[in-house]
Amino acid sequence: MNRPALASFRDRINRAFLQPEALLVPELIRMLGDYGRQETEDFAKRLLGAIRGQHNQASPFEAFLQEYSLDSAEGIVLMSMAEALLRIPDQATQNRFLREKLADADWHSHVLHSDSLMVNLASSALLLSGKVEQRIRLHALDHHPSLFAGLLSRLGEPLIRNAVKQAMQYLAQHFVLAERIDVALDRAAAQPGYRYSFDMLGEAALTTADAERYFQAYSQAIATLATVAGADLFANPGISIKLSALYPRYEALQASRAIPAIGEKLLPLIKQARTANISVTLDAEEAERLQMSLTIFAELVQHPALAGWHGLGLAVQAYQKRAMAVIDWLAELAKQQQRVIPLRLVKGAYWDTEIKRAQENGWSDYPVFTRKAATDVSYLACAKAILSRPEAFYPQFATHNAHTVAAICRLGQDHPGFEFQRLHGMGQPLYDRLLETHPLLRCRVYAPVGGYRDLLPYLVRRLLENGANTSFIHQAENTAISPETLCRDPVLALQDAEPAPIALPEDLFAPQRKNSQGLNLTDLGLLQQWQADLAEFSGKTWQAAPLVSGQAYAGDTITVFSPFDRSAVVGQAACSPPQASEMARKRAT
Repeated sequence: MNRPALASFRDRINRAFLQPEALLVPELIRMLGDYGRQETEDFAKRLLGAIRGQHNQASPFEAFLQEYSLDSAEGIVLMSMAEALLRIPDQATQNRFLREKLADADWHSHVLHSDSLMVNLASSALLLSGKVEQRIRLHALDHHPSLFAGLLSRLGEPLIRNAVKQAMQYLAQHFVLAERIDVALDRAAAQPGYRYSFDMLGEAALTTADAERYFQAYSQAIATLATVAGADLFANPGISIKLSALYPRYEALQASRAIPAIGEKLLPLIKQARTANISVTLDAEEAERLQMSLTIFAELVQHPALAGWHGLGLAVQAYQKRAMAVIDWLAELAKQQQRVIPLRLVKGAYWDTEIKRAQENGWSDYPVFTRKAATDVSYLACAKAILSRPEAFYPQFATHNAHTVAAICRLGQDHPGFEFQRLHGMGQPLYDRLLETHPLLRCRVYAPVGGYRDLLPYLVRRLLENGANTSFIHQAENTAISPETLCRDPVLALQDAEPAPIALPEDLFAPQRKNSQGLNLTDLGLLQQWQADLAEFSGKTWQAAPLVSGQAYAGDTITVFSPFDRSAVVGQAACSPPQASEMARKRAT
């Protein structure tokens, strides 16, 4: 294996982490080149027209998100209710929370505003609930609450609380395929024409017990999928694995422990999947974990037990500035290992978190693009690079955007085979229309499987994606937005009307002051250099003493031990005596 070549690609990935957007975007536009912009836009408009032609068949859920989008005050209220009620444990706190949220929102403006009868009924119910909660609040301010107030509280609040919980259950059913993998398989079989990739619902493990529970869930899922697997690896259902679910300290500062620990957990799962002829994709997570993910992936690809197998894949996020460098590294890895890597290209689902983390850490720039159009351009440039290497990649394009779908269809018209991917509960009208007119194309559904208690983080991300006013899914049903606007080339959007990027992290508090500057502790090279620098001082014994009138006090000393290794002596510290202030005063006089 040519390890120096791979190391040079990893250096490129590291350097691109916080690359200025203004320097990177022109290069991506150059790499994308002419991909048939007019033909792509025309195709995207036809897809959009077909979706809007099915407007009367829109589900109550889609109509509800259209009415209560996240650019409305009421939409934000409902979002906070969906998020909070899943984690508030006691009924008293739930009642107080509902009383505040429902009473202060303007539900009246949404009554009879939607074309959906179900949405209008929901708006009327929210209006009535708000009035009930307002009345309860008014009587609660009375020093002698009336019988009427008590009756409202006993009858109204439990009813409202249960109704909201049932609504959350409905949301769960929309985004989560089933609670058990065997039921999920049965439901997937009822959707002919789609392939499936299953994900065990849940986020990062917080304890060793969590990690073991997730490990067993993945293993059981693979065993169940093996019962329906055929000879075609990519036609079979697959499984997606979150690395953070397999170890409770999947952090850059714990890389020396986390990488081998996760590798030990992953290897038996992937061996099991290979035996079952089930493909495995390692999911993308926060930007600070990317370097560790790549190291784990490379070690698995090079493992002798997996030699010659093409079922181990990786998700790459196009909104990260390192996406193109990661693709180049993966291509070199595939070449050296003589294998095809399934590569799922996604736009990314942690944008808000990435922006906030960069600001908190005081980095010089952001690891993700700050403009949606820049992410769209990055996605298309990465898609072109992936499609140009059929010997290295089996492309899997996860998108719900009609323009992106149309562009990939054009870029991949001579490709031997690729597939689209969508999330369960999202994008089905788009792909139903696409597969009707292009039956040779393939689409895989990314389907979470799990219980209600693991729903919260996934549900919040999906609601944000569906309800965001820049989301294609949200805009597709809004006929006030013209097809020309919705299907516009993102390159032109960047050049013309796209707003300026958000302020850099250092300008977060401008013009009052500069943000504090931080170091990128996710840079494994920087951490290794720090460890080497600290090692030079490992044998030194330090001496500390208080200064009394400018002179070190040489009194009684205590031995200071390392806080993480109580057998290691750091040095000796002299303690300031109680009479130190008096000694200082006498010396001064």
